[in-house]
Amino acid sequence: HYMKEAERYLEGEYSSVDEALNVCKEIVDQFLKNHVKKNTTPDRLFDHYMSFGEDPFIEGNDFSAANYAKQRSKEIIAITSQ
Repeated sequence: HYMKEAERYLEGEYSSVDEALNVCKEIVDQFLKNHVKKNTTPDRLFDHYMSFGEDPFIEGNDFSAANYAKQRSKEIIAITSQ
């Protein structure tokens, strides 16, 4: 339901941007970690995130969950492939 305002929900209100960023990153990380399968490539994991993952954002901040997920997909696959 990308870009559908009716599908949005408020995860919380935070006292700092850093705290809000950490929550957004954790949402993305949990999705990625929960969807790693044997022989998954970073590109496949990222594509799966883009199709089914949540897109957390912070009003007034330029955090991109997609950019973060692309980077983290590579890191998570590298860690789980060891």
